[in-house]
Amino acid sequence: MNKELDRLKEQISAQQELMKTTLEYAIKLEENLDHFRDEVEKQKQSKNRSFH
Repeated sequence: MNKELDRLKEQISAQQELMKTTLEYAIKLEENLDHFRDEVEKQKQSKNRSFH
């Protein structure tokens, strides 16, 4: 019984670590997307200024 509980604890720990890594990755992607949007907006604005 204890071996089974230890195995379950290990599996839960591994899943928690995977979830943590996934969340960190998602947060980083969101930050990169925000940065990309800012850069696109800057490019649009500089493009519009060059025509006026």
